[in-house]
Amino acid sequence: MNEPTAIAARLPLPQALAGQSVLIIGGSSGIGFAAAQLLVEIGAHVTLAAREGDRLASAATHLNRQVQTVQADVGDLATLQALFAKPAQYDHVFVTAGALAGGPIGSTDVATLRSTIDSHIWGTYEVARLAAPQLQAGGSMTFISNSFVYRPLQGVAVGAAAMAGVEGLVRALALELAPLRVNVVRAANIDTPMLRAFYGGANDAQVATIGSGLLLGRVGRAEEAASAALFCMSNPYVTGSVVVVDGGTSLV
Repeated sequence: MNEPTAIAARLPLPQALAGQSVLIIGGSSGIGFAAAQLLVEIGAHVTLAAREGDRLASAATHLNRQVQTVQADVGDLATLQALFAKPAQYDHVFVTAGALAGGPIGSTDVATLRSTIDSHIWGTYEVARLAAPQLQAGGSMTFISNSFVYRPLQGVAVGAAAMAGVEGLVRALALELAPLRVNVVRAANIDTPMLRAFYGGANDAQVATIGSGLLLGRVGRAEEAASAALFCMSNPYVTGSVVVVDGGTSLV
């Protein structure tokens, strides 16, 4: 009789993140904050990084101050360098920060849109460059993209290009940085402050109306997208992948 296969040292389940250290850049709201909530419940050690100190403090209060906070900006190299000043400080990095400026191509100049490219393309590059040498063995990086990659809207041409660029960059980084793992969560129609701002400050009723026209009859919850990021962190055989959480948007 064959001997039973040995159980892997680390099971590919979110619970395996207990006791691990996770940095969330853009963690004061939306999908990043939802990921922090899930990670705290599991027992991970979470550090939230974002530009605005007040929002960071509020996020920490909502999490009963079970997280560390630090001000940082994906568009500010000095603050990113400070995040990774200590070697082997984090097991995983999750990046949800980034600007999304838009406008008609005929009337919107490059300067207005530059922050979108800078934060998503160069921000992703700088985080990966700085984090890779400092992550613990078996570590990972996870980034966010959007359904604009395959279903752009009028006025978001540069946003669509930025998201496609992030996905291409992640695949290339997964090759270059292995055995560190690099993945991206492509999230769409998720109820976040960014989605509400995109629709002109939509309230709950307006968000419900937006969701009624989607395949599942509602928009997604932030924790539903965040759980995909935890999957990318916890499954040691996932790298170079685009995990789609869009409620079937790609099908209709």
